[in-house]
Amino acid sequence: MKSLETIQKLAKLGRILSKIVFVLCVIAGGICLLGLLCTVFLPEEAEIGNVTIQGMAELPQEIKDNITEDTFRAVSYVAMGLAVVICACEAALAKMAERYFKHELEAGTPFTFDGAQELKRLGIYAIVLPLVTSIIAQIAIFALEKHLTGKIDDTLTISVSLGLGIMMLVMSVVCKYGAEIMQKKSASASAKK
Repeated sequence: MKSLETIQKLAKLGRILSKIVFVLCVIAGGICLLGLLCTVFLPEEAEIGNVTIQGMAELPQEIKDNITEDTFRAVSYVAMGLAVVICACEAALAKMAERYFKHELEAGTPFTFDGAQELKRLGIYAIVLPLVTSIIAQIAIFALEKHLTGKIDDTLTISVSLGLGIMMLVMSVVCKYGAEIMQKKSASASAKK
């Protein structure tokens, strides 16, 4: 049973880390949303510490030479909007992970049918949400590049989430198998009585 104790300690750690990630994603998403709202509603002449809004972002020289204020605002809107979407997706994944760990700790074992189903759902979302976010980002970057002569750094990647999602899907099958074994043992013990 030493392995089960280790699993429970890791589940507690996972629950704590999931809560922390959720809170940080909500804070980061809120800051990005605030930045987006400021960019939309503040006048172009607005200054913070003698620096204009456009002056706050350091762009590469080849983009600065080819950018208008309208294009800069469009880039700002898209960048901050994408950041809000990314933070929201990551917050959703963190909340689902926290819920999984909470239920696993309540059950006292990862080998339950409900836990396996929840882990499977988490694995699917860990694949789909970053994929959708990446597609949205690529579409936005493609649309922006039509207005810019320079290239935008589009190095968004989903490889970590893809691998993690696949691992969760495999683990959900292992947990389901463990639940089936536990159910058979319980049924055979009941039949012997």
